[in-house]
Amino acid sequence: MWLKVTKLQYLALTQGIHVAVTCQLGEKLDPRDKEKKEMIYFPSLRGAWQTMIGQYFSLYAFLSGESYQKGKDITFQNKLYTQSLGNYQAKSRYDLPAVIDNPNMATIIDTIQQQAKVQKVQKAQAVT
Repeated sequence: MWLKVTKLQYLALTQGIHVAVTCQLGEKLDPRDKEKKEMIYFPSLRGAWQTMIGQYFSLYAFLSGESYQKGKDITFQNKLYTQSLGNYQAKSRYDLPAVIDNPNMATIIDTIQQQAKVQKVQKAQAVT
């Protein structure tokens, strides 16, 4: 698996491709907290990949779907959490907001590109 990940990283850096991987949510009792018996949530992958997967991607996020009812109308809203929240794991190497409402790949990429431009300007101003 290491060679495949390295090739993906090489292609992403040199060819400008984006790689998205999805997986189901895994859950188990938190071994650090034996009294409360709280659950921890993680990507449902085999073995050490559950914790190591975040090392290979620049954005490792948790997608949540929620529904709201107002009278007879039901509204659905998806939220992408880019920072860890409670027992859910997430991380980002980008300066993204903690939550992105109703995300899709275009909005995620646009947000990352906008943040990159802001950081580039800030670095240029710091040099001068």
